[in-house]
Amino acid sequence: MENGETLIPWSKRKGGFTACTFVFAMAALENIGFVANMASLVMYFSAVMLLDNPTAANTLTNFMGSTFLLTLIGAYISDTYLSRLSTALFFGVLEVLALALVTIQAASKHLHPQQPCLESNCLKGGTAFMFYISLCMLALGSGGVRGALPALGGDQFDQKDPKEAKALASYFNRLLLCITIGAAIGVTGIVWVSTKKNWYWGFFISTVAAFVGFGLLAIGKPFYRIRAPGESPIVRITQVIVMAIKNQKLSLPENPGDLYEINDKATISNEEQIAHTNQFRFLDKAAIACPPGNVCTVTQVEEVKILIRMMPIVGSTILMNTCLAQLQTFSVIQGNFMDRQLGSILVPAPSIPIIPLVFMSILIPIYDLVFVPFARKITRHPSGITQLQRVGVGLVLSAISMTVAGFVEVKRKNQFHNDPLKPTSLFWLSFQYGIFGIADMFTSIGLLEFFYKEAPAGMRSLFTSLTGLSLSFGYFLSSVLVDVREEYRYMAMVKVSVLWIGILIGLVFGNWVDGFEEILSFNETAMSFLDSAHMEDFGASKAASASNVLMVGLTLIQGAGAKGAVCTDGTLPGYHWHRGYGSGANSWLIHLEGGAWCNNVRTCVYRKKSGRGSSAYMEKEIAFTGILSNKAEYNPDFYNWNRIKLRYCDGASFSGDSENQAAQLQFRGQRIWLAAMEEFMSKGMRSAKQALLSGCSAGGLASILHCDEFRGLFSGNTKVKCLSDAGMFLDVVDVSGGHTIRKVFGGVVGLQGLKNTLPSFCTNHLDPTSCFFPQNLVAKIQTPLFILNTAYDSWQIQSSLAPTSADPSGYWHDCRLNHTACSPAQIQFLQGFRNEMLNAINRFSLSKQNGLFINSCFAHCQSERQDTWFADNSPVIGNKAIALAVGDWYFDRTSVKAIDCPYPCDKSCHHLVFRQA
Repeated sequence: MENGETLIPWSKRKGGFTACTFVFAMAALENIGFVANMASLVMYFSAVMLLDNPTAANTLTNFMGSTFLLTLIGAYISDTYLSRLSTALFFGVLEVLALALVTIQAASKHLHPQQPCLESNCLKGGTAFMFYISLCMLALGSGGVRGALPALGGDQFDQKDPKEAKALASYFNRLLLCITIGAAIGVTGIVWVSTKKNWYWGFFISTVAAFVGFGLLAIGKPFYRIRAPGESPIVRITQVIVMAIKNQKLSLPENPGDLYEINDKATISNEEQIAHTNQFRFLDKAAIACPPGNVCTVTQVEEVKILIRMMPIVGSTILMNTCLAQLQTFSVIQGNFMDRQLGSILVPAPSIPIIPLVFMSILIPIYDLVFVPFARKITRHPSGITQLQRVGVGLVLSAISMTVAGFVEVKRKNQFHNDPLKPTSLFWLSFQYGIFGIADMFTSIGLLEFFYKEAPAGMRSLFTSLTGLSLSFGYFLSSVLVDVREEYRYMAMVKVSVLWIGILIGLVFGNWVDGFEEILSFNETAMSFLDSAHMEDFGASKAASASNVLMVGLTLIQGAGAKGAVCTDGTLPGYHWHRGYGSGANSWLIHLEGGAWCNNVRTCVYRKKSGRGSSAYMEKEIAFTGILSNKAEYNPDFYNWNRIKLRYCDGASFSGDSENQAAQLQFRGQRIWLAAMEEFMSKGMRSAKQALLSGCSAGGLASILHCDEFRGLFSGNTKVKCLSDAGMFLDVVDVSGGHTIRKVFGGVVGLQGLKNTLPSFCTNHLDPTSCFFPQNLVAKIQTPLFILNTAYDSWQIQSSLAPTSADPSGYWHDCRLNHTACSPAQIQFLQGFRNEMLNAINRFSLSKQNGLFINSCFAHCQSERQDTWFADNSPVIGNKAIALAVGDWYFDRTSVKAIDCPYPCDKSCHHLVFRQA
C-alpha cells in the first residue's frame, strides 16, 4: 500500500511529473478561456447583454461564486462515485458544451437584449433562457473540473517516498505556473480578440482551447496513478454527527483506547487510520461501542475533527478572495475611465490582470527553483516554509493591496474632478494588481497543498475543494459590497481583512487549529511523552531558554535511506553535533533522545505527525544543556567533547526492525542505530580515546540495550562506558492490580519486531517482552554502566503505576499530578515502588565497574536539564551533584554507588508538579 490508498497502482512507470504533464497542459488550456472570462465577462454583460454596471458586477461575482461553490460537487463525485480522471473529463465535456452555448448566443444578435436592462430581471424569453442555462452549465462544468483536477495531479506522487514528497510541493507550484501562463494568454490574446474583433470569436477560441485541453487529459490516462472512489465522505461525516448526537447522554470511557476502531489488517488496508486526539471530545461519543452495529470508528471521528479544524483556515481567506472579486469587477470598470493608451496601443481594460500574471509567471519559477531549496536548507521543511506560512504571507499582502487600491481610487477621482480631459493612467492600477498577484501566488497554492496533505486519503478531492469554497464565499461577499462607494469599499476591505487576520491569529493561539504543523497532544495510553513542547510541564530549566545557551542544528543522515534506516514515516533520521576541541577533541559522547514508545498501529500513526516519528517535524535546532552543555561551569567533565544528540523517531528505543505496510509504518530503530554509528565513526569517532553512550527515558533504555554493542565498535585502547538516565522501567503491578507497562511493552515488542534485536543472553531464557525491561538486563551488561534514576520516577508514576486507565474512580488523580497531594496510603504504595527499584539494581550494584545515583525526587530525566545536572541548587546525594558523580565514576576518580534515603528526607530535590489534565 502506498499513500494510504491501496487502489492506486503505484507502478514505477506511472505517475510523477510525466503524468502531470497532461494535467499541466489541460490546466493551462482550460484557463485560457476561464480566466479571460473572469476578466472580461463583466464587460460582455454590460456591452452585449446591456446590464447596468452594478448588475453586471453582481452577475459575474454570483457566477464565479457559484462556480467555486460547485467544486464541492466535483470533489464529492470524484471521492465517491467516479475516479478523479473520469470526474474531470465528465465535467470537462459539460464545460465545453456550455462554452459552445455562450459562443452561439454571442454570435446571434437575435439572442441579445434589444434595450438596456434597468432592473435585475429584465432579460426575457429565449434570451434569458440561453443566457442563464449557459452560465449555469459553465459554472457546473468549470467547478466540477476544479474539484477533481488538483487531487488527480497530487495522486501522482507518493508522500512516503522522500523524493516524491519533495516533488509534490513542486507539483502545486508548477500547477499554479501553468494556470498563470494560460491566464496570461487569456487576458491578453482572448480579451483583445473579444473586445477588438468580436465577442463570439473570443468565446470560440476558449471553447477550442478547452476541448484540446480535455483531449490531452484523456490521452494521458495510461500514465496516471488512478485512485478508485471509496465510501462517501459526506455519509461518513454525517454518520459521526448523527451518532454523536444520539449518544450525547452516554459517558466517554476514561481510556480513549476503549473507543471503537477497526484493527483488522484486511480492513484497515483500505483506509488510513488516524490516531485519537483530545480536541472536540463531544464527537468521540460517536465511537462509543454501544449499541452494536451503530458505531463510528475513531478514524471517522478524527476525519470530522480535521474538517472542523480546517474551517478557520478557509474562513481566513474569504476576505482575500473578496479582494480578488473586487479587482476583477470594479477595477476593470475603473480602467474604462482611465487613460489606457500605451504608446500606439490602446490596452483593453479587461487585460489589466496581465500585470499580476506577469509577476506570478516570473516569481513562481524563482520561488520553486531558488527560494524553496534555499529555505529548505535552513528550515529542513520539504516545502521550504510551511503551507500555513505561505497563506499568512498572502493574507498580509492582500490587505496591503486593498490599501493601495483605495489610495489609487481616491487619486483617480480627484484627477477626474480636477481635469476630466486628462484621466489618470491605467497603469496606476498595476500597483494593487502586482501586490495582489504576489499574495495570490503564496496563498492559493499554500492552501491547495495544505488541504491535500492534511486530508484523509479518501477525502482529498473534498478537502482541496475547500479552496473553491473560500473563493465562492469571497465572490458572494463581493456582491454585498457593490453598493458601497469605491474609495470607502477598498478601505473597508482593508479594515475587515486586518480584523479577520487578527481573528485567525486568535484562533490559532487559542488551540483551534493546533496540530496541523505538528500534533503535540499526547494521551497516556499511547505512551507518547516528554518532548520539547512539554518541557514546561516537567520543570525544565530556565537555562534552556536563555539567550546564551548553545543552539545546535539538525543534520540528517543522508545515506540512511539506502540502508532502510528511516523514521516511522519513512523520512531520514537525524542528529545534532557540536564538535569537540582541545583535550576533548578525541572524546565522544553520544546521547540518545527519549520520547516513550508506540505500541499499536494507531499510536504509531499518531507519532508520524510529530518529531518522534518524522524528521520533517523535528526542531531544526535545539539547546544543548546539562550533559550536552559546552560550558565548563555547567558541564565540568564533558563540555569540550564531541557531543551528539541522536534524535528518536522509531518508537521502540532504537531497537525495532519491521514494518506495517498496510498502515505505511516503518519500524527501523535498529537500522537507525547502526546507520548513526556508521555515520559517527566516519566523522572521527573511530579514533576516539574516550566514549560515553548516554540516553534519557526511552533513550536511557536504549543505552542499556546497545551498551555492549557500542563497546564493540572500538578497539581495546578506547575507554568506553554507558549512562542510562531514567531508563529503569520496572515490570510492576499498577494501582488496579494490572500490568499496564507490560501490556505496552508487549505491544511494542510484537508490533515492531524486537524479538531478534534484543540481547540474546536474555531471550535465550526469557520471553521477548521481559527482555525489554532493563531489570532483566543490567546485571549481565559487560560494559561499565551508570544508572541515574529517581526512586519515584514521575513518568512511571503517571503512566505505569497510576494511569487513568487503572484508576477509573480518579482516586489517584491529584496524587499522580502532585506528590504533595498524596495520602499516607498512597505514599506507602510509592515506597513499595522504590523498594522494587532497589531490588532491581541490587545485583547490578555489586559490580565494581558500575555506578549508581538513585535519588528520592519526583522527577524524570535529570542529565539533560541544567538545573538537575549541575547548578548551584542541583539535587545532591552526600553533597555531590549528578554531574560530579557521573564524572567521578567515568574517570575512575572514585567509586559511586549513591542511593538516597526515602522520601521526604532529601531537601535538594527538584520535584516535578504537573498541570491539571
